Amino acid sequence: MKAKVFTLLLAVLLLGSTAMGESVISDGFELGIGSQSVSLLKYLGEDAEVIIPDNYAGLPLTTVGDKAFYEMEHIIDVDLPDTVVEIGDKAFYGCSGLEFIYIPSSVMHIGYDAFANCDNLMLNFEDGSYAKQYAMALDLEYQFYEKEGSNGLSQIYGEPIYTEPVIEDESLDLYESVDVIDTYPETTENQLQTTAP
Repeated sequence: MKAKVFTLLLAVLLLGSTAMGESVISDGFELGIGSQSVSLLKYLGEDAEVIIPDNYAGLPLTTVGDKAFYEMEHIIDVDLPDTVVEIGDKAFYGCSGLEFIYIPSSVMHIGYDAFANCDNLMLNFEDGSYAKQYAMALDLEYQFYEKEGSNGLSQIYGEPIYTEPVIEDESLDLYESVDVIDTYPETTENQLQTTAP
C-alpha cells in the first residue's frame, strides 16, 4: 500500500513540475521551459561573445531571467534575438567587461538594475523602442538607429566611435547616391562633400 501511495505521489509531483515548467541545459544556457515559451535562466558558457538562441524545441525564447549573466566579467558582446520581450532584474548586473548589447524593439520590460555596474557598456537599439526610453531615463550611454529606409541604409545616432578603416585592395567604392559624409564636426571645414556624376 505504501508503495502505491509513494508511486501516486511521485506521479503527481512529476506532472506538477511539468505544468510549472522544467529546466534544461542546452549549448551553455540553462533554460526554463514553459508551456508556450522559454526563459534564459543562466548563462553557463565561457564565450566572451554570446549569441542567445531565439528558440528551444520550437518554443520562442522570450525572457532573459533575473541574474542570468550576473557578474560575468568575461562577457564582451551579447546578441539578443527579436523574440525577447523581457530582461529581468539584474540580468547583466556587474558585467564590467560588457561593451555591446543590441536590445531588439520587441523588448517591452527591462528590470531593476538590469545593466548596473556595466561600466563599459554601450546600449544599442532601434529609435522609438522601449530600450531608448529606459536608457534616457537612467542616463545610460547608448546609440540608436532608425529603421532602414528605401535605400537599405540606417542612420545611427549616439557617441561617435572611430576605428581605422581597412581597405584591402587599396580602393574604395562609394555609392553614387552619397552626397555628404559628415562626422558632425564643430566647424564645417572638415566635411567631405561629394556629388554623383
